Amino acid sequence: MEDEAINFMKAWLKAIASICYCYFIASKFPKGIFRFFSLLPIFYFFTILPLSVSRPIPSVILGGFFTWIANFKLLLYSFNLGPLSTNYPQNSFLMFFFLAALPIAVKDKNINSDVRSLTLESDVPDIGIKDQNIDADVRSLTPESSNSANIDQNINSDVSSLTRNTDIKNDSTKKVIPLNYGSKVIAFVILEVVYNHLQSMVIYCCLMYLFIDVVFGACDLLVKSTLGVELEPPSDEPYLSTSLQDFWGKRWNRMISSGLRQTVYNPAKSIATKLVGRKWAPLVGVMGCFIVSGLMHELVYYHMTRVRPTWEVTWFFVLHGFCVVLEMVVKRWLGQRWKLHWVLSGPLTVGFVMVTGFWLFFPQIMRNNVDKMATEDILGFGIYMKEIINIG
Repeated sequence: MEDEAINFMKAWLKAIASICYCYFIASKFPKGIFRFFSLLPIFYFFTILPLSVSRPIPSVILGGFFTWIANFKLLLYSFNLGPLSTNYPQNSFLMFFFLAALPIAVKDKNINSDVRSLTLESDVPDIGIKDQNIDADVRSLTPESSNSANIDQNINSDVSSLTRNTDIKNDSTKKVIPLNYGSKVIAFVILEVVYNHLQSMVIYCCLMYLFIDVVFGACDLLVKSTLGVELEPPSDEPYLSTSLQDFWGKRWNRMISSGLRQTVYNPAKSIATKLVGRKWAPLVGVMGCFIVSGLMHELVYYHMTRVRPTWEVTWFFVLHGFCVVLEMVVKRWLGQRWKLHWVLSGPLTVGFVMVTGFWLFFPQIMRNNVDKMATEDILGFGIYMKEIINIG
């Protein structure tokens, strides 16, 4: 445990040095191809950084933070896009560092969320569709959408509602299960202990959700206490999802969704518009988000297991991408004429995600004992911290 902790800290020191290079040197290159080439060594380094550790938890943290999120943010930064290109008035380097190194998104309190959803960002998706009542609001406020009567424009309108900037939505809504950060930490520890004795897939699903919220929440606390800025929550009660669009586009791991929206959907839709026309281009962009997500998960899985990919997790996201696209078309075709009550749609949605996860998402983790090793890492970390406190 001690050697792994040292390797983990060394990896972070190297990452800090890399981000300093991005801020002080790469930023001097003009945006576009020159800045992109200046960042190529960082893209490569962040991709292999998780290989400097050997345990699952440090590997998935480094892989998620740097191989995926940081690389996507830096790719946008190459072309002066995304959060790293935003001009912040104070603590600019510290803000740049936190935004590059951590899975956070700063909440813009100066712009009303509904207005933001009708700007350019409203035309690009996360990975799901918003509810139809939101879509109706968008159509009533957007002249182009208000005149749409055919399937083509309905689909695009639905994609706009799906793909609006979901990081800024529902912050004022009341939580059904109002867990604060401390409650999530306690629940996570208890479930880890239970899972150590009772390997239940349902418990493991809960652990995955809590792990993301606990780790991302720790980053939020660090940034809030340091800079005093308000950040977007990492998720929004995904167990209350009433559709796959709702789950992927609004509730689950919203930091990843936001990155995919900017780095995948925008260029995919732009290219697809020229090839297949405006009618189908948004659907191509949505499907592209799921394919890229699957490939990135394969890479993170490799960091954890160090075995050749089996492509099961990629097929998991391809399946869900197809289902989301199908759901988009069916919802727009039926409109308000037929709609499942949330009492039925909620369990069906969560059940579908869990069953397909048992089939395609989790087997590679279980076969390589990543779940057991991760539990050992977490419990071992608790013992290690207890020893340090006792020594102190």
